[in-house]
Amino acid sequence: MKFLLLILMFNVSTLLAAEVEGKINIMTEVYPPYNMQVDGKLKGISVEILDVMLERMELDQNSSDVILTNWSRAYSMP
Repeated sequence: MKFLLLILMFNVSTLLAAEVEGKINIMTEVYPPYNMQVDGKLKGISVEILDVMLERMELDQNSSDVILTNWSRAYSMP
């Protein structure tokens, strides 16, 4: 039950942040077959899921807005 509440709170806060800021900062690392760079474009299973989620949220973002970096750098970015 606590886990479901945590997920709900995260989803609501993400939607509110998107409304206030207009954009969500999305970062990932290279982790084939889930996310990888092929011919300069982000590809993979997770990238396809992300595109569908952003489309359903009606945001003006897609996988081309994802920053590909390592996790230590992503955690230190504001």
